[in-house]
Amino acid sequence: MVKNRNRPLIRILVEGLYLYYESKSWFEEGVQVFEQAIEKVREMTLADAQAAFLLADLLGKQAVFYRQLSQYVLASSRIEEGLKLLHDQVESAEKAFLTLQMAWICFLQARYLEAQAWAQESLQLSQALDNLRGIGDSLYLLGWTAYERGQFNEAETLCSRAKTICEEIDYEWGSQYALYGLGLVKHAQGHTDAAQRFFLQNCHFCEEREYRWGAALAQINLGLVELSRGDKHTAHQFFQCSLHTCQEIGNPWGIAQSYKGLGYVALEERDYEAARSYAEQSLHLYRQMEDQDGIADCLLILCQVAYANDQVALAWEYLTTAEEMVARSQNRFREARTFYQRAKIYLQEGDQQQAAEWLQKTLHHPACEWAIAQKARIDLQRVSD
Repeated sequence: MVKNRNRPLIRILVEGLYLYYESKSWFEEGVQVFEQAIEKVREMTLADAQAAFLLADLLGKQAVFYRQLSQYVLASSRIEEGLKLLHDQVESAEKAFLTLQMAWICFLQARYLEAQAWAQESLQLSQALDNLRGIGDSLYLLGWTAYERGQFNEAETLCSRAKTICEEIDYEWGSQYALYGLGLVKHAQGHTDAAQRFFLQNCHFCEEREYRWGAALAQINLGLVELSRGDKHTAHQFFQCSLHTCQEIGNPWGIAQSYKGLGYVALEERDYEAARSYAEQSLHLYRQMEDQDGIADCLLILCQVAYANDQVALAWEYLTTAEEMVARSQNRFREARTFYQRAKIYLQEGDQQQAAEWLQKTLHHPACEWAIAQKARIDLQRVSD
């Protein structure tokens, strides 16, 4: 078919194969199947533009499976090879897809400025091609990136635009990813009813289509919502369910997120040994993936365990390292979390003045999450009394 230049049919077949393995969360199998196809196409002359386009497309789709397995180095190498093949192509759907996948890799490693740049490039390519699906995908990823940088209003605007576009073209998956981004924003802003509704919709959508990874991701966020609402039991159930699924499908990032969620529950229950164990298991995975924000989150859990056990020097050590990680990623709402943990350590040391100052800084931080602000207000009231 490549020799006959039947590019539209080839694209449909490759897309169908890709969607099948992705929807089944068969990531390892997807890598293997696409590797076989890539090897066959490599044998063709790269002087054939059709073969180059096909190879770039196959490389980009295999990169998705590597990404889902948290093998970011391999994913990046496939994307870079694909982009090299298309270096002299100004605009193509394959190039837009590859740049979007590079944005995903940067996003998952908390390299948000790079993620934003790649997603912007993908958006521009998709706009030039009038590819509404590509536009929707780029917009919601830009929204997620804005959220991670603490730009909640911009994130909501971008995800709302993506949702509108995806709904207009009946692109259900894009609509759900945009809705997921809106759920993140609503949770950060304290609109937990809306966040719960959005994530439940995500979960039901994915379960109906047997997309296990999508359902697990929604469950992780439902666990976080329930925890912020004070329902530790339900939160624990969601995290256990997502952990089981992610272990079965082999998604390390999801496993790390689930362990971290269980660590948060253990902290709320004052089961500090369990919190330490979950945080250390999660931290090990995040370090393998070089996820700076994931590492910071786990260090903050360990920080809380340390000062709860009167190990103040160790708490400062964990906090300082977490602050370094957050500074690298420029994650604004995580910066507010470090402010709050500074205040808590000062409280443990009995330094009421410093504690009050950092609680005020937490509350005045422009990207402070609702749940952290609620805790900071309670602590500040206690200090004032």
